[in-house]
Amino acid sequence: MYQGYGAYGSGTHHFRERPERHKMGSSGTVVPNLEARICDDAGGALPAGRQGEIVVRGDNVMAGYWKNDRATAEVLRDGWLFTGDLGYIDEDGFLSVLVGRRVC
Repeated sequence: MYQGYGAYGSGTHHFRERPERHKMGSSGTVVPNLEARICDDAGGALPAGRQGEIVVRGDNVMAGYWKNDRATAEVLRDGWLFTGDLGYIDEDGFLSVLVGRRVC
């Protein structure tokens, strides 16, 4: 069985496993044409293995919430979608999603 990860409401999958690139227990590696990182509470990028908020950017990520500028401003910053989901990306680029959400 292969896993994947996509933030609800973003309109796409961000990570996926493939037969040629698989790590048990992970949600896979970032999909083509997408950037991903893990951020601290201040929005700064964290190194591999550190836990924080899953953040993604790319042409396949939503442009915003329909007629809701306030909600859009809360999750989109400089083109990055702050998902609110917690996880970490290991040294091999595999995402592990943690139980819990970022507390605002």
